[in-house]
Amino acid sequence: MIKLNKKLRELIMKKIFYCFMFLTLLIARSGYCLEKLDYIHVISYEGDVAIKREEVEDWIEADLNMPLTENDQIWVASKSKLELRTKNGSFVRLNEYTSLDILYLSKSGYQFYSEGGDVYINYKTGLSSFLQFDTPTITIMVYDNAKFRVEVFDDGETDVSVFEGEVYITNRKHKITLREDEKASFDENSILERGEIYSLDNWEKWNISRDKTFSRDPMSVRYLPEELHSYAYDFDSNGRWIFEKEYGYVWQPTVIVIRDWAPYRHGYWVWIRGDYVWISLEPWGWAPYHYGRWVYNSRYGWLWVPPSRGAVYWAPAYVGWVYTSDYICWVPLAPGEMYYGYGNYGPYSVNITNVNINVTKIVYKNINAPNGYAIIHKKNFLTAKQIYEKLKENPFISRKIQVGRPTFEHQEKKNIIGRKLINENKKPPRVLIERKIETIKGKKPFIAKESPNILKGEKHPYEKRTIMKDKKIPEDIKKREELKPAKKRETQELKPVEQKKILKKREKFREKIETQDTKPRKILEKDKNIDKKIERDFKKDKD
Repeated sequence: MIKLNKKLRELIMKKIFYCFMFLTLLIARSGYCLEKLDYIHVISYEGDVAIKREEVEDWIEADLNMPLTENDQIWVASKSKLELRTKNGSFVRLNEYTSLDILYLSKSGYQFYSEGGDVYINYKTGLSSFLQFDTPTITIMVYDNAKFRVEVFDDGETDVSVFEGEVYITNRKHKITLREDEKASFDENSILERGEIYSLDNWEKWNISRDKTFSRDPMSVRYLPEELHSYAYDFDSNGRWIFEKEYGYVWQPTVIVIRDWAPYRHGYWVWIRGDYVWISLEPWGWAPYHYGRWVYNSRYGWLWVPPSRGAVYWAPAYVGWVYTSDYICWVPLAPGEMYYGYGNYGPYSVNITNVNINVTKIVYKNINAPNGYAIIHKKNFLTAKQIYEKLKENPFISRKIQVGRPTFEHQEKKNIIGRKLINENKKPPRVLIERKIETIKGKKPFIAKESPNILKGEKHPYEKRTIMKDKKIPEDIKKREELKPAKKRETQELKPVEQKKILKKREKFREKIETQDTKPRKILEKDKNIDKKIERDFKKDKD
């Protein structure tokens, strides 16, 4: 009997342990997902851009300041383009007819995948981070600052152009380094062409112009903690810095687009990865709404107070809440006021995940400021509409303050992550819609430290974390396979006739994308075979 009791106790203890571990992982996963919402976001777009979240069944429209995260898929339709910015100050720009999948985000690196289209990247690296960019036929690794373009065509053939820095490229049979002013074409097994960049087209010129815009030395870095230097341009272009006696240097926005403006007014709330996230429609509306606090000054109006150095934490929105069965109210938090959120948000915050907190009295400083708090009907809140209400009583005085955001979730899937679904004719081709992100990840794993080479089953020659910390290129990269002798480069330069070939290739790709939705899959495969035959015939004629 004693033995039985002992076994029973052991069994109970094991069950308790596993339950505890499960809950711990569940909580960690929730915070993990939210933490990754600060890695990359939309800073501008034109035309029709569609986003697919893993928690939403359909494609929705992209919007300004929309955060993106792992497993998100992007499609840029005809006559459209998209510009993204990462937290380390890199830029990813997508031309029309382009797909991009975000496979991996972390402090150690980023991984993107494109099935087809035209992507320009201005990559800025940290001490130990790198970029991995995959296509159906090649893997591109970038360890230092670089500007490059990747064009992926319908048969998987990939063109890479490097404007600054260098990138390391592998396919099944080759490993090469592509340097500044070089361009090369690849298929799965071969290097089809390699030479110098002959001229710049309009897409490249536009990207270079954008790079120059963001490369100016911003004054705002003097007042921002180092973690926010990537966003200094936004502060320079849309406001001014003022010395405030109580808080030091604070930022005043001067580009205001609505009357009776106040923080957290011109935008809407969306449900992303288990929390409500504020999406600002102001061009500068990323950093001031996800970092720092706001105060009202009788002389200058609303002022943004940057976070202290070493205490920079991204949050869905630093606000306090009051809500009833019909209305939702929120107020910007002032410095020193407690933020109740689902995760760790640094000093002056409380993690309320799976914890009941009873707060008897909270007084928010900004509730008495002009337009200090916002009131919206629950229906408009859930459908991301900017229709604000006015009540006779101040809800933050007459009502009980709630700890944390509203506990109800979106019921309509179309409103989980955007204001409206993308039009059917602006969605990506059926082939892209039917792809599974997990399948892509299985074929193109993130190359972590000591991970086998995804192309040859051996250690990847470019992954040397300890060496990359001092920004030195590993010796085994210097001994990589090169196309030699260098004199042959003269015969491989992209002459005008080759430039025409590239333009033809791009035009054919666009035509195929436009007609893909009306063609069955078998015909598409047949078309690819025909295209390959045309290319083989072209090469024979050329030889």
